[in-house]
Amino acid sequence: MLQSILIFIHIVVCILMVVTVLMQASKGGGLSGAFGGAGQGMNAAFGGRGAGTFLTKATTTLAIIFMVGAILQVFVSKNMATNQQSLIQQELGQQTAPATSPAANIPGVPVTTGDQSTTTNPDTTK
Repeated sequence: MLQSILIFIHIVVCILMVVTVLMQASKGGGLSGAFGGAGQGMNAAFGGRGAGTFLTKATTTLAIIFMVGAILQVFVSKNMATNQQSLIQQELGQQTAPATSPAANIPGVPVTTGDQSTTTNPDTTK
């Protein structure tokens, strides 16, 4: 449950960070010029330089939340992994060794049971 909440928050932070980075004005104008034409919409909403400082602070804050969330997800998943086995580990634990060797069905192959063999190798008898 906790891991699901952290993943949801992480996704929301990622989306918000992408939006804030794309809205920042670069030397080419960025996407901030798309809102209101040539950046006039951003200037009207935040003032002349207010948009730049607000978006910079928002990007920094979201980046910190992103990193802390990633570290928290590692710790939560590490604690959950120590208590659970994967499906492969469960299957390997349930399997037992076969009663007979697959080589027992091949003619001419010596089958050993303990120290005795049921067939002899023709090269060793001289």
